[in-house]
Amino acid sequence: MDWLESAGTVLDIGCSGGLFSTLAMGKGSRVIGMDVDLSSLKAAKLSAPMADFALGSGEALPYRDETYDAVVMLDVLEHVPSERKTLDEVDRVLRPDGKLIISVPNKGRFGFLDAQNSVLFAAGRKMMGRRGEAQFHRHYSLKELQDFIGPKYKLSKLRYGGYLLFPLCGYILMVTDPMRLVKLSQTIRRIEQVDFNKDQGTKSWHMMAEFVRVD
Repeated sequence: MDWLESAGTVLDIGCSGGLFSTLAMGKGSRVIGMDVDLSSLKAAKLSAPMADFALGSGEALPYRDETYDAVVMLDVLEHVPSERKTLDEVDRVLRPDGKLIISVPNKGRFGFLDAQNSVLFAAGRKMMGRRGEAQFHRHYSLKELQDFIGPKYKLSKLRYGGYLLFPLCGYILMVTDPMRLVKLSQTIRRIEQVDFNKDQGTKSWHMMAEFVRVD
């Protein structure tokens, strides 16, 4: 939120339950949240009733060219079918000098421990009756991310976070969340947050970057 200046029109792609949309509204921004999951959008509308929400994919944004002052994608790019198509659409709807704030799993030291790429995750999805194949949880280096975004964008801010505890907590949450062990899950997330707040540079689990469109 420190990176998002007040006011302006913000598109929150992959808004999930609307946490970011709620916070951005509090800074005076006009926020439009988008997600492919209808149940997530219903939850988002409850948490941020003044924001606008739409069901849709980042690969086909239903908005005019150069509509937004900022586009935010928090832990979304690693899930989309095509990074190139999604970022081409982001470029189309973002205004000149607009911001793209994006976070992804980093190709850090412990990326191989990603719980969402594990056999346990696949088995859990099957047991819970989840339809469709889960997308592989991709990890990126800064160079790979910049290659997808392209030369029209200048890196203006960069932060890394998390190391070993963050991915290990993911395995525990895979069990405690479905079992609705709320207090235990909350404790695990607090441990996650402590690890996430420590910047280990390129060894880190997570990367967040702000790019400015400079063409």
